[in-house]
Amino acid sequence: MSNLNNLSIQPWKDISAFGALAMTIIAFLTSVALCYLILKTTRFHGSFSFDSSEGIQKAHSGAVPRIGGAGVMAAMIMCSVLDAEFGLLTMILMASLPALLAGIAEDLTKRVTPRVRLAATAASGVLAFYLTGYHLTGIEIAPIDTILSVVWISVLFSAFAVAGVSNAYNIIDGYNGLAGITSLFSFIAIASVAHSAGDLELAKISWVFAGAILGFLAFNWPKGRIFLGDGGSYSLGFAIGWLSIMLVERTSTISPFACLLISIYPITEILFSIYRRTSRNKKSTVADRLHLHSLFGRRYISRIFPNMSPKSKNSITGLGMSMISIPSGLIVQFIYESTLLCILAGASFVIFYLIAYRRITRFK
Repeated sequence: MSNLNNLSIQPWKDISAFGALAMTIIAFLTSVALCYLILKTTRFHGSFSFDSSEGIQKAHSGAVPRIGGAGVMAAMIMCSVLDAEFGLLTMILMASLPALLAGIAEDLTKRVTPRVRLAATAASGVLAFYLTGYHLTGIEIAPIDTILSVVWISVLFSAFAVAGVSNAYNIIDGYNGLAGITSLFSFIAIASVAHSAGDLELAKISWVFAGAILGFLAFNWPKGRIFLGDGGSYSLGFAIGWLSIMLVERTSTISPFACLLISIYPITEILFSIYRRTSRNKKSTVADRLHLHSLFGRRYISRIFPNMSPKSKNSITGLGMSMISIPSGLIVQFIYESTLLCILAGASFVIFYLIAYRRITRFK
């Protein structure tokens, strides 16, 4: 365990709900201000920050700045500076830097390869272990837990697991509000489980993240004036993944599969995308327009609302697809202590996903 973990980091058991609410509001207002500033200064950075409408996965029209994630994370940094007891948040933000910087580099240059971004998110996981001292020591499956009893294996497993979650949130970032609202639901679910389990520190951190995302969504949905970008989706996905690991490790009553259930939609999407591409002898990193959200937008929303503007169709698709994260986020509040029930709930979502995908590809 890192020496940094010996810092005085106490759960906020003496902090009122008002204090947590105040920091969440500050995160929201700061995020709003920073995203507004990004929009008002596009004449200085638009030449390299705009996301053009050209590309196989593009579902918007016109040039839009794709560095909204920088505003969200800057708001979180501001909160960590303002609150002296935000030591653990500071460590999480420091650990997220490789993922954040690799993502922003891709947002600005469009030249960072998927492998480099994957390596950067995994590096964030290793750095998070060094800074916080936490790593996933077991998943309540005996043979795997035996392997994870070896510290270096556990650390690598944790790093690549959180890298997978980070990339999962990035892969659903295709429509206005989709990644942002899904991330918002995930942070709220983590906050609720953490509060129920008595970990008020992680609950507060999660609520503040939720506040910062709301500030971004004020400009992202429904107008699509700013995008989260790779920097935002990678760093928020990383934060969700690492908060999940810490939640399990800090509270023995929480099943590791509860945190898997919280992010079940983006995780299912990325795993199925890898399977779909490799089964067609394509590279798993090659972009396509066959994600569930892409098909939902083209084959349902476009048909149901043929006369609606493309931007409105985009926003309805994003909102509609993000809603499929709600059931798992609600159910986990009641079953987070049961590995069996969490596995059954997760399997039920996967079955739903596969049935929905099969029907939508057959135009049913």
